[in-house]
Amino acid sequence: MPFLREQIDIINNELIATAFNYKQFKNALIENIAKNCLVNDGEVQRVMPAVISVAGTEKYLGIDDTYNVIVYHKILNKAYSRQTVSSQYGNGYDKMTETTNAYMVVFAKQSKIGLTAEQLEALIITNFPDRIAAGSLSSLTGIETMTVNLTGSDLDGQTVFANEYRNVDYPLGIEDILMRVNYQIEVAYNKSCLTICEPC
Repeated sequence: MPFLREQIDIINNELIATAFNYKQFKNALIENIAKNCLVNDGEVQRVMPAVISVAGTEKYLGIDDTYNVIVYHKILNKAYSRQTVSSQYGNGYDKMTETTNAYMVVFAKQSKIGLTAEQLEALIITNFPDRIAAGSLSSLTGIETMTVNLTGSDLDGQTVFANEYRNVDYPLGIEDILMRVNYQIEVAYNKSCLTICEPC
């Protein structure tokens, strides 16, 4: 799906307008899709999350308390299914459904945001977008509907850290929050209408 970053932008913008629309979140770093990247530090090879630009430059997302909140997303996998449409006459299946399994990582310092991990998680999940309005999809040619479904959360900072970092000393103190919110994006689209790149 060529519009996955744009779908994440829709989620981020909704959260910025709702859950993170309070003064304690003004100094927030809200990023799109991150990947695990290898960092050579002398003889030690470390793995850290980073956002990769289209040009290939990396922006590492370490635990950084200069921001009140840091948010980024990771993609796990995708599944596809055909939509049965009675008007199709042997030309294949143009109508498809794509389900993306993803998660959002959130880092915050309790003293800066004035919330516990449980309160922050509740704020996020109660404001997480679900059915996306058609107007928000107008620039994503071919996508007909988009639905976001929460599937669970992990508030154990050690577990989340171990999944995101390798060969990095555990830096979290008792007031640091590191959580993971799991979700699915389901989009219905017409594959014959998708434009992935400009014609040669």
